[in-house]
Amino acid sequence: MQKDGEIFTIVYNGQQIKVQPYTYQNRSLFAIGLPNRQLIILKSEKLDGTEFWTSMPQGEQKLAEHIGKLIDDKFSTKQQTLF
Repeated sequence: MQKDGEIFTIVYNGQQIKVQPYTYQNRSLFAIGLPNRQLIILKSEKLDGTEFWTSMPQGEQKLAEHIGKLIDDKFSTKQQTLF
């Protein structure tokens, strides 16, 4: 697993949390620095082609989906401000 970019922050439950992007086997992973623990999430794809966020190891699906959406929003906002 290699770091893939700078640490950035997102706001989750009113708190700024740090997110470190990584790459592992050509996949983007994100290490989320929650107050009590660290969570690794990644975007995956269902057989029908639908993308979804999941945790590694599995078990924090709802949290991964919520934080993943915040990451998607962060990248969308960042891309829009570049132009």
